[in-house]
Amino acid sequence: GYRNAELSDAIPIEGGGDAQGRIGYKIINPLDVKPANTYQVSFEDTMITGSMFSATFATKSITVVNVTDPSKPVTIIDKDPNVQTGGILPIEDGFQLRLINMDEMRLDSINSVWSNDSVYAFTLDRFRYSRTEGVPMAHDYLIEFGELGFGTATELVVSSTRTLPAMDVDFKVTNLTTGEPVQFGFWERDFLAGEEGKFTGFTDRTRTDEIIFVEPNEQDSLVITWDFQFDAAVAGDTTKRNPRPGESVLVKMLKPFMAKDVYEFTTTGQRIASAEVDLDRIKVVPNPYIVANSWEPLNPYANGRGPRELHFTHLPEECTIRIFNIRGQLVQEIHHQAESIVDGTAIWDMQSKDLLDIAYGVYIYHVDAGDAGVKIGKFAVVK
Repeated sequence: GYRNAELSDAIPIEGGGDAQGRIGYKIINPLDVKPANTYQVSFEDTMITGSMFSATFATKSITVVNVTDPSKPVTIIDKDPNVQTGGILPIEDGFQLRLINMDEMRLDSINSVWSNDSVYAFTLDRFRYSRTEGVPMAHDYLIEFGELGFGTATELVVSSTRTLPAMDVDFKVTNLTTGEPVQFGFWERDFLAGEEGKFTGFTDRTRTDEIIFVEPNEQDSLVITWDFQFDAAVAGDTTKRNPRPGESVLVKMLKPFMAKDVYEFTTTGQRIASAEVDLDRIKVVPNPYIVANSWEPLNPYANGRGPRELHFTHLPEECTIRIFNIRGQLVQEIHHQAESIVDGTAIWDMQSKDLLDIAYGVYIYHVDAGDAGVKIGKFAVVK
């Protein structure tokens, strides 16, 4: 019936949990795992800058706090930088957290797809033009297409000299993470007379229109985030085309743990599930008992034999052992209550309830484990 110590699943709180990483654990020392304690896991993130259009976020550190008593939180891991998959975190309170984490936030190129694969491939990058830089957001999106007027682009200032006008367009954008519509500006770089407001690309074999996302930040202020456009690398691909009404594109991000991702989990100490104790494992050792077993303690006196011992092993956490002779007379009664979770042995000094040494012969033992049941067996004492 033994159950090892364990941790519950890490549950996201405070509006986080968008990360695609996983928080696991390994029990190192069950005796050190605190029963019914609550822990909170939080992260720091950092911006990584690369080429002109390739700035993104990555996880910077992890912090773990015991919040069982909210008035006295105890930090057990403080801003540890080992946050990548395979990183080694310290062993605290008997367990070691294990992370599976994305190395950085970026487009999930495998799961980001058009509903019709005949449409041009696309790119999604942090918007950057002149001195205006987009702020990457860890969200998933759906861009749906219809007839002209299906959606409306907002007026958007992208530099001191360029303002994109508000206009009717043939698409709309939804934030799949929040379920809310996304505001956007429309930069019609691929101008096609009579097709104003339609998202197109490569009419002149070089340019593509751009959809510029505008989203609320943590302060609820609207900021420019992503820039969606066709991939210039497929400009000459005559097997591909512009999207048509009724088609859509799913845009998914690979998301590392970020500052908004806060999780909680609880611990359960090692324990015995008494109703599941396997009573058939109970043994008497040694059986048969032979006088002067080599494993018994040495005689503490000058002469004569030392104390005798018979061990009842694999006992449940709490039980009563009754020992009878073959005539059915009660010889001794032993009440066993384990002092620790790993203590499943009761030692009998082989004296009767009248404090007399027992005689040689066959004895019956009866183990009463309450709701878990009973076990009856026999052992012999041989001269």
